[in-house]
Amino acid sequence: MTDDVLRLEIEPGKKFIINQAYVTVSEDGKAIEVDRDAAVLTEDHILTEQQASTPAARIYFYLQMMYLDPDNVDKLYVPFMDRMIDLLQATTLQPVKTSLMLVFRCVQAREFFAAMDACRELVIFEKELMREYDKAEEA
Repeated sequence: MTDDVLRLEIEPGKKFIINQAYVTVSEDGKAIEVDRDAAVLTEDHILTEQQASTPAARIYFYLQMMYLDPDNVDKLYVPFMDRMIDLLQATTLQPVKTSLMLVFRCVQAREFFAAMDACRELVIFEKELMREYDKAEEA
């Protein structure tokens, strides 16, 4: 085990707090229950800064940071908007512009997880476009 990991022994029904989120171990000990207000991401939704190597992925990374750290949204907003504007100016594809506007509206409403979901679809679309471009280049 590394020094940057805290190992907790948990028992069924035990309650604890992680970063202001109230957590309870289910009675069968097979799951945890977390307050609905807690910012929780599973492995499927986590993107590291190193993985954020495309325009849509960089936007997603900032959304993730806003979701996880709502106290610093104001500090994260400018670099987030810089990435949004860069992609809006770089694309002529209407579905991309529409998705970016949906992301923007979600952020304005402080619905960061919904913005992440919308952006996640954009990241998938971006990967598909890049895959098709690579195929065309190989041909």
